[in-house]
Formats: sequence, structure tokens, C-alpha cells
Amino acid sequence: MTIHFGDGSQVSSAPPLNSGAKLHAQTGNSNYTADADATHFLVIAVGGGGGGAKRNDNSNDQNSNAGGSGSGGGGGAAIRMYTKAQMGATASVTVGSGGSARQSTGNAQDGGTTQFNPAGSGSTIQGKGGQGGRGTTGFYGSVAGGDGGGHQNSSMDLSGTNGLAGQTTHQRGLGGSSFFAGGRGEGGRSGTTSGTSSQSGRGGGLIVIEFLG
Repeated sequence: MTIHFGDGSQVSSAPPLNSGAKLHAQTGNSNYTADADATHFLVIAVGGGGGGAKRNDNSNDQNSNAGGSGSGGGGGAAIRMYTKAQMGATASVTVGSGGSARQSTGNAQDGGTTQFNPAGSGSTIQGKGGQGGRGTTGFYGSVAGGDGGGHQNSSMDLSGTNGLAGQTTHQRGLGGSSFFAGGRGEGGRSGTTSGTSSQSGRGGGLIVIEFLG
């Protein structure tokens, strides 16, 4: 069986249609052990979201004149199919943490990279963390949200979306989304000078779908 992706790429080493499947999910660092009966593995690695920045507390807080900071970018994702030989018996896994929010002038922290490194002959994949929101330094205007995270050795482009630019009113910018939409890997929202704190990005995650022979 061949799986066709929307960007024109395809995977020809997909499992037969009559195989059973098991789902493995994790949100922390640990080794993954492959099921001995599995013949194929579909892996999705999502990086952590970038943190949100805080509006300049010293800005001219007059609605449209106030300086606005950006929200965090969403974590990028990598997706790849492995055969039994490509996977091997185990894989090392690092799950990226969410970037810390910034509660004062300056840029928020970037999200961490999620990496899946199989012991077999298969390629290591990475879902890279989203960029932290950019912080204001002046009284007027707004600055960009963090860029969405990219990926390495993915079968298709699953980059995170950018965080929203800083708002020049008493509104908070939304964080960027990851492959999991509003869940793991989501970017943190920006804060306001009216007392609402900025938010940290959400940590990444890993999913392995094991297809049994």
C-alpha cells in the first residue's frame, strides 16, 4: 500500500490494510521500545511552543498608542514511516519543553525541539520548537509574534504557525498552533499592561502508531 500526502510526496513502505495497530504517546524524555510484533511504525514528533511576551510596562498605555508584544510561535512537527529494520528495537526520544513567558520588556523563550532517533537504519526526525514572542522596547506600535517551528527529515511540511503580532489595544495576541492545533506545542499568548500576564508555550509530544503483522 502507498500513502499519498497532499504535497505530492508518498510513502510506499506502508503496512497492509489488514494489520492491527497500537498507539504509543509520550510527553517526556525516555527511550521508546518497539513492539516485537510490529512491522511498520508511523511517528509524529511535535516541538514545544514559544513563550508569549509582555507589553512594555512603561509604554504610553492609550489604546492605539501603546506598544504591543508578540505571542509565541507554534511548534513544528515531523512525520515519518519506518519499517521494522529502520526502527530497530528501540529509539531515543527527547521531547521539547514549552518556552517560558516574558513578564517584562524583552523577548520570550523559544520552545524546545522534539527528536526521535531510532536504533535501526532509519533517519532521525525533529519537530523544532516555536520562536518566543518578540518584546516591545518603545511607546508605540507593535512587534512580530514568534515564527512557527520547522522540522527535519519529515515526509511533509508540518511547520507550526506564527504567533500573532503584538496588539496596540488591551487585547492579547493568540499563540501559534502546532500539528495538535490548540494542544501540545501551542505557542503562549502575549500579555497586556492592564495586568494580564503572558503565557508560556506548551510542551511538545510524540506519537508512534505501531502496525502489527
